Amino acid sequence: LSDNNVFYILIDRKENVWIGTWGNGLNRYNPQTNSFTRYIHDPKKANSIANFGIDCLLEDSHGKLWIASEIDGLDHFDPETGVFTHYKAGKKQGSISSNGVLSLFQDSKKRIWVGTTAGLNLFDSATQSFKVFRQKDGLPNDGIMGILEGSGGDLWLSTNKGLSRFNPEQES
Repeated sequence: LSDNNVFYILIDRKENVWIGTWGNGLNRYNPQTNSFTRYIHDPKKANSIANFGIDCLLEDSHGKLWIASEIDGLDHFDPETGVFTHYKAGKKQGSISSNGVLSLFQDSKKRIWVGTTAGLNLFDSATQSFKVFRQKDGLPNDGIMGILEGSGGDLWLSTNKGLSRFNPEQES
């Protein structure tokens, strides 16, 4: 392991164990070969993992990883190519709402939802951009700590000010 301060673990569809650490990257344990691969930030490589701690991991329906950092934004990782794509907050329309990413979820329609310290973000893969929903849009709070989907397709959001049910189709 690159660090003993483990914050998140995930077992992917190939039975690899992904270990997110606080401050020293991502590790993949392959139980078939009993070996580790470490992914650590390299400031000289634009497509290396983001610089700081990992709070949450998600494997999407395509076998790609989404990596959340409470400080350094969101990374998308293709295990086949080894390339990381970074999503950072900015003034540009369609940017993720905050670099404080707290939660990740893929719903039954294969949409990627990202909970941040500044709202709920819906990722648009066609434009590589985000649509943001905040307290002003009806959420009880902008801090989205957790996301789950109910049987009717509504999202259940845990926030700093209670629980919220969000209807993705009505965007409310």
